[in-house]
Amino acid sequence: MRMSDVTSGWLASVASAFVLIMAAGSAGAVTIGDPAGDFLATYAGPQDGDLDVTGITVELTGPDTVRLIGEHAAAIGTTEGSSYVWGVDRGQGQEFLTFVDPPVGQGVTFDAVVALFADGTGFVLDLLAGTPPANLDPAAIDIEAGQISVTLSESLLPSTGFDFDHYRYNLWPRYAPNGVDPEDNTQISDFAPDASTIAPVPIPATLGLQLLGLGLLGSMVRGRRRRPST
Repeated sequence: MRMSDVTSGWLASVASAFVLIMAAGSAGAVTIGDPAGDFLATYAGPQDGDLDVTGITVELTGPDTVRLIGEHAAAIGTTEGSSYVWGVDRGQGQEFLTFVDPPVGQGVTFDAVVALFADGTGFVLDLLAGTPPANLDPAAIDIEAGQISVTLSESLLPSTGFDFDHYRYNLWPRYAPNGVDPEDNTQISDFAPDASTIAPVPIPATLGLQLLGLGLLGSMVRGRRRRPST
C-alpha cells in the first residue's frame, strides 16, 4: 500500500468526522420519561391513559425548527375532550399556573403555549405579545397511537431572551370537553417533567473540535505504529 493511499483515506475519514461533529453541534435532542399513573391530586377529570404522559422528547430538527413529542399511556383521542399543552419559556417565563386556584405547576415557567388537540389541530399563543392565537398548519401535527407531536419554527415563537436552542419546555394534558379554560387548573392531569422544564442540549462546536483533535491525534499515533510498506 502506498503512503499516498493511506494519507488519502485518513484525510477522508477526518473530513467525514468533522462533518458529523459540526452537524451534531447544530442539532440536539433530549428525552425524559414520566411515571405512569401519576395524575395530579388537583385533577378532576377521568384518569384515562391518553391524559397520562409517559415521556417527552424535544428535538432540534434544524437551526430554527424544533419537534415536540409527547408519549402517553393510551391512544390519543381515547378520551373525548383531551388536549395537550406545551409551555415554552423563551426567556421571560413565569410560573403562570401558580397564579390560579388551585395553584399547580411550581417550577414550570413559560411565556408562550402550544395547544394540540386530538383532531390534529392546534394553535400557538404568545402570552407576552397580546396577539390572538395563531392556528397551526395541521401538516405540522402528527398523531400515532399514544404519541402526539408538532414541528414548530422560530418565527412562531420569537425569542424573549433565550437563544432558540435554549428554549425550555414542559407538557401538560388537559381534560377540556367544553374547551381549554386557563382559569381552571383542575383540567390539568399531569406534567412532564414534574416541577421543571427541559431544553435540548446541542454539542457545542468547540467541544466537537476538541473531539476531532483527539481523533486526529489518535490516528497519527496509530499511523506511526503501523508504518505501511511502500
